[in-house]
Amino acid sequence: MKVEQAILYNRNYLMGIAMLLVLLYHFTCWIGFRKLLLPFNWGFIGVDIFLFLSAIGLGFSASKRTYKDFLRRRFIRIMPLYIFAAIVDSILFHFTHNETLSLWDWICNITSLSYYGVGGYVRDWYLSSLLLLYITFPILSCFVNKCKHGGVISTFIVALIIVSNFEMPFQYNCFVSRIPIFLFGIYVYNKMSSNNDNKLNLFRWGYLTCILGIVVFIYANSAKPELLFIFTTLLALALIEILLRCIQYIPQHILNWICYIGKYSLEFYIANLCIYSILSFITYMPIKIGIYILGNFLLAILLIPVNRFCKNLFA
Repeated sequence: MKVEQAILYNRNYLMGIAMLLVLLYHFTCWIGFRKLLLPFNWGFIGVDIFLFLSAIGLGFSASKRTYKDFLRRRFIRIMPLYIFAAIVDSILFHFTHNETLSLWDWICNITSLSYYGVGGYVRDWYLSSLLLLYITFPILSCFVNKCKHGGVISTFIVALIIVSNFEMPFQYNCFVSRIPIFLFGIYVYNKMSSNNDNKLNLFRWGYLTCILGIVVFIYANSAKPELLFIFTTLLALALIEILLRCIQYIPQHILNWICYIGKYSLEFYIANLCIYSILSFITYMPIKIGIYILGNFLLAILLIPVNRFCKNLFA
């Protein structure tokens, strides 16, 4: 099976692994056990996999629809659950910080404007950035179409320079560092959809970026910790290759669960945001662990039909 076919055929599997990496990373951040779960201290590499696969999926979606219909479908997919999480988080914020949010703060929180510092508070960088990538997707596609892999490489260099030389809040570092992997996803989509027979040598890219990623990792840990997000971006392609090679060794029942999580990764991510807000009220460690593990799963299961209903309602 060609690499592009393997990516498309196993998309839910890759998304599922990415979601599990993010959940385990957040576990080390919000619960603890960072030494015990040492490899997952860099589990935010799951975000890089998400953005890479999202760019490929967006390419196929945008090619079949007008820009207006493309945006409408993307917003229907994300916004109902995004607003749900914003409401839950904003209500709990009132109790944990003993502050009353203004109407403008509420508006900014549920529209993602808070990400840009115009009101409210920063709740989540990922979905806010993803909405921005949706809006600018045609421009980014034109850039990649014209400049091809040279555009991706130049964007990476620019991102590296910006992150290395300018202090910026965490949420913007996360976004700027991941723009190159998103653009590379667009580049891969273009190769998939083209009629030429040039082989997509994704794994060769993975080897090259992996070597560079190790260099960046060493430098980041010794002198520039803000470069850690660049490090995971560089390792993402190599990790995807490893995951694709390992899939044949995973028992089918486990693989089915991973694919299920990948298929509903948005619901699991939103559930994770809500659980984080609830954890602020809990101090007893065993209960905290139980709520994190069971709460993420059960809330995600409840959100699946809710999101399906919203999509049917606004379709």
